[in-house]
Amino acid sequence: MLWGQLAILAGVILVSATQLAKSADIIAFKTGLGRSFVGVVLLATATSLPELGTGISSVTVIGGPSGADLAAGDAFG
Repeated sequence: MLWGQLAILAGVILVSATQLAKSADIIAFKTGLGRSFVGVVLLATATSLPELGTGISSVTVIGGPSGADLAAGDAFG
């Protein structure tokens, strides 16, 4: 069961990453910005969103010293 879920989620990540890269190329072409610039700004932002979500939820949902510890661990880890 667990290996099946892992395989399915790995496939979802593969498809999502491919689509994100293709979309970044399209954005670079349509806006006239360089592919490197779009890669640095757009893709770096998109891949940093999970860490941002973890930091925000650790402070708002968990709160207190435990939330601060989780946010600090997320920032340094």
